Order: sequence, then structure tokens, then C-alpha cells
Amino acid sequence: MCSGDLRRACATLAALLVTLPGLACVREVEVSWRIDASAASASAVNIELAVTRGSCALEGPSAYAAVIPHARGVTRALPRLAAGDYCFRARTLDVECRPTAEGQTDASLPTDGGNVTTRLDPRAFGTSVCSASEACSAGTCVPAADAGADDAATPDAAGLDSGGSDGGDGR
Repeated sequence: MCSGDLRRACATLAALLVTLPGLACVREVEVSWRIDASAASASAVNIELAVTRGSCALEGPSAYAAVIPHARGVTRALPRLAAGDYCFRARTLDVECRPTAEGQTDASLPTDGGNVTTRLDPRAFGTSVCSASEACSAGTCVPAADAGADDAATPDAAGLDSGGSDGGDGR
């Protein structure tokens, strides 16, 4: 009876030893991403790039993000990514951070040849993509300048208010 228990323990240990190396090894692949922005407006100044885990239908965790100068055709070598499904999204922005073209591609890595291509289609959006806490600076959303005290969103009426400086000048 003891020898049967020992055999089961040895079989379990052998199965673990075979399985563990595969679990510990995450396969990473090289990816070259081509962005075809030939249909983008002549007013485009930047291209916003985003790669997320999973499909484009779902918003997965970020794997890569960048803002690069606009060009009609761009090929970008990405950092090595783990094998799996990804969404490659890109959009061009004009000087006021308004999108002029966008596109997305679902890809399962590794791909044949390690290449992914996303074609951008023209879009006409009237508003900036920057959040309320950001400002647009030459086609790039940047953190807005700190306006000073807690009442910074309240305009001054030339008199004293409840806080310090509203201009961020430290006075």
C-alpha cells in the first residue's frame, strides 16, 4: 500500500516538473507596425498610437502607447510583446487635437513575418480628444497647467476671493 502512494506521488511530481517550465516561460515576439495614414487630412500633425491586450471590441489593458509626428506611411518597431491577441489603434490629430483619421486592427501575435498594418480612414470630429484635465499643445494632449488655489475654476471678479493665486504664479 505504501508503494502505491509513493508511485502516485512520483507521478504527480513528474507531471508538475513537465508542466512548470511551460508556465514559467512567456513567449515574447517582435512586431513591426505599419500605419497607413495616406487618407489623413493635410492638417494632421501627430499620430496617436495605442496597443491594448485583447480584441478591438473590448478595451483591454495597455501594452504600448505613443504620439509620433504625422507622416503618410509610418512603420514602427514595437517593444517585444507577449504572444496573444491585441488591438492596434491609431488616429491622426490636427494642431487643435481634433482627430482627422482613425483606424484599428485586431491581430493575434505572432503574425506571419511579425508585421501588422493599420489603415487610417478620414474622420471629421469637431472637438479635441483631450480630457478636462489636459490642454492641447501643437496636436498633443498634455497635463493642463495648475491654476493655483482650490477655487481655480472660479473666475476672479477683480476682488479678493477665498483662495490664493488663480494664475499659478505663486503669489
